Amino acid sequence: IQITGSLFDINLEEYKISFALGINPDFFTVLLSGSSNIQGVIIPDFNSIGINGVGIIRIEAKDRIGHYSKYDIHIRIDNIKPIVKIYSPENNKIVEKEINIIGDVLDDFIDNYKLEYGTGLSPTHFDLINTGTNIRNNVSLGILDTNKLIDGYWTIKLTAYDSAGNNS
Repeated sequence: IQITGSLFDINLEEYKISFALGINPDFFTVLLSGSSNIQGVIIPDFNSIGINGVGIIRIEAKDRIGHYSKYDIHIRIDNIKPIVKIYSPENNKIVEKEINIIGDVLDDFIDNYKLEYGTGLSPTHFDLINTGTNIRNNVSLGILDTNKLIDGYWTIKLTAYDSAGNNS
């Protein structure tokens, strides 16, 4: 994550930029502190790997007269791909008629998912069965009417996207 901005006070005494995970955290980790005015890229490479959830970037400044200012920026960090799983039908199962596709779409920040099917074991084209925007846990994701399909192998594909752009 790149943090950019500016901080200016002709009488600036000190500032600090901190981060904490959570909505109402008790402890902040100082990322940067100093006593000079700043502008542009403040922290070029804040490493958010392994951090997930809601967090706060806090900017605090104090001038030589004793004036104090604090500004909180609430952010969501998402480094985890959505979890998807199809429970039914099982892999390589022979099916007929309408089949109810049961599975999971799990993520703290889910954006959407799509359930598709294609001809053969490695399709180059998929047709849509259903889409959704909510997490799903061991429930129906869609119905595929196999009466409209020719006999043979077919592939069912479930893809989910979260608000950070991660997909699986």
